[in-house]
Amino acid sequence: METIKNPKYKILEDNLRKNIISGKWEIGSRIPTETELCKDTGTSRATVRRALANIETEGLITRSPGRGTIVTDFKKSREVWSLKEVISHYVYTEDFNTELLGVERFIPSSTDYLFKDDKDMKNISRVKLLRKVKDTPFSLVNTYIPTELVEEVLERFNNEKNFFIYEIIEQITGKSVYRIEDIIDTRLAVGEIARRLDVIEGTPLFQMNRILTDKNDKFLQFTELYFRPDIQKISIVLEKKAHKPVCDNPVREMG
Repeated sequence: METIKNPKYKILEDNLRKNIISGKWEIGSRIPTETELCKDTGTSRATVRRALANIETEGLITRSPGRGTIVTDFKKSREVWSLKEVISHYVYTEDFNTELLGVERFIPSSTDYLFKDDKDMKNISRVKLLRKVKDTPFSLVNTYIPTELVEEVLERFNNEKNFFIYEIIEQITGKSVYRIEDIIDTRLAVGEIARRLDVIEGTPLFQMNRILTDKNDKFLQFTELYFRPDIQKISIVLEKKAHKPVCDNPVREMG
C-alpha cells in the first residue's frame, strides 16, 4: 500500500512548531530568515512562507518588517480561546411553535446589575413566551425589551415564524445584534416554571441568561430561558484564538 507523504510546507511547519514548543527557540528570540530557512531545508520561498503563516496564525511567532520573525509568548496566547459555535440539539424533529403568555411592565431593582447603569433601560417590559414541539413544552422564556418597542414587536410577532424576538427588534430599530453573552446554569423546577414546562417540581433544568447588545454596547434585549434537558441539549465548541498575521505581504494559499 502506497504511503501518502505530507506536503513540504506541512513537514516544515511541524519542525518549526517543534523547535518553538520544545524551547529550542526561546520566547523573544529571532528565528532564521526566510532565505536561511530555504537554504537549510532545501524548500522554496513559497513553502517557507506558507509554513510561517500557519504557525503565526497559531500565535507562535510574530513577523514584522525590520525586526524579522520573533517567537511570541505562546504560553499566554494559548490560554485564549474563542467560541466557534453553540449548537442546540433537539430530541424531536417536528416544527416548533411559540405561545405568547403575556406582557408586563418590569421595574428593575436597585441591585439589578444588568439595568442599574443604563438610564435608557429604566422603562422596560417583560414578554413571556412558552416554546413547544407540537404540544410538548420545552422552553419557558422571559424576554426583557424597551417598552416603547413592545407594541410593534407584538404586531409583527408570528408564533410559527418568529423563534427569536431579537430578529424583530433588528427590523424595527435598524440595529444589529453585535454581541451575545450567555450565562448557563442549572436549577430545579418549582412553581410556575414546573407547571409551564409540564415537569414535576424538583426536576433539574438548564437556565440560560442571554444579554444582547449592539456594536456600541447598547442594550437591545435580555432573555431568561429555562429549558428541559430531556428535550434540548447544548453543544459548545471552542477553538484556540487565531492571531491575525501582521506581515505586509499576505501569503497566498498554494494548491
